[in-house]
Amino acid sequence: DSMAAGVSGLSRDLDALFEVLTDVVRRPRFDADEAERARAEQLAGLEKAKDSPHVLAMRSFQAVLYPGHRYGLPIEGSPEGVAELGPGDAAELHARVFNASNAIFFATGDLEAADLLRRVETGFGDWPAGSVPEPGPPPPTPAPAERRIVLVDRPDLGQAQIVVGHDGISRTDPERLPASLMNTVLGSGGFSSRLMTRVRANEGLTYGISSYFALRRHPGPFAVHTFTRVTEVRRVVDLVLSELARVRSDPPSPEEVANAQSQTVGQFSLGLETSSAVASSLVDLDVHGLPEDSLDTFRGRIRALAAEDTTRAARELVHPERAAILVVGPAEAIVPQVEDLG
Repeated sequence: DSMAAGVSGLSRDLDALFEVLTDVVRRPRFDADEAERARAEQLAGLEKAKDSPHVLAMRSFQAVLYPGHRYGLPIEGSPEGVAELGPGDAAELHARVFNASNAIFFATGDLEAADLLRRVETGFGDWPAGSVPEPGPPPPTPAPAERRIVLVDRPDLGQAQIVVGHDGISRTDPERLPASLMNTVLGSGGFSSRLMTRVRANEGLTYGISSYFALRRHPGPFAVHTFTRVTEVRRVVDLVLSELARVRSDPPSPEEVANAQSQTVGQFSLGLETSSAVASSLVDLDVHGLPEDSLDTFRGRIRALAAEDTTRAARELVHPERAAILVVGPAEAIVPQVEDLG
């Protein structure tokens, strides 16, 4: 959805910082030896990620949900794809996306506006205009069309990673605030969420469980992620599916909505305590074409929501009957538990 290049440092070094930033953005060299080093590091990172059950679960879930689409790959790429990359590929991407028409400049800190604008004009005033790249095709929907169970066999694991989910909504979807509030009640509200209460507090089957909507330019996934003992995989999956079904049949109550509103408003304020956080949030609005007063009106819009708004979001956006179920763990012990689910 976006790329960023930035520098930070002491105010007294502003001349040097600006020179470095201008060089990086407008005149990158992409030397062959540096490209080779970067590629080797990327491949090593992809290989190391295979040892992380959590990373393996999330990447496998994406691949199951979006086969053949860009969202089905991690942002770091695949080993096969990265192995073929060279400095020419980096130069081509840079030429395509780095231009004045496709750029937003922002800065925070000990700065004078007039001086900063002078520096921007000196460094970027003659930067050629270009075209804004198309964001690419949206992912297929519905995704998946029906219930799928996929197991990533890791015989060495004593705990299984579990991801349950399906397609979600975009960053600009009109239902994003009701969906966020509903999801706070369901799984993103920490120890007060339904999933945490049911699976951890009441059943003692995990230390952590959460749900989220990945808000991107195109609709990203909705997912529940947790982990448990291998012998308890089926119980946890059943509980997750049960809570997804319950948020539709027994949607958030007025009291739950009020608590979620208080939590959301409080977290929003904490997330804007620094000038850099405010600037980044404003740029995010610009990138996605959202109203520039969205931060100012956010708390009021959250407080204005009612239980019927979260009810609508739950019934329109949560679909346990066609969810993908992704499990990372020893297949021999897990397959008999889940093979009748789909």
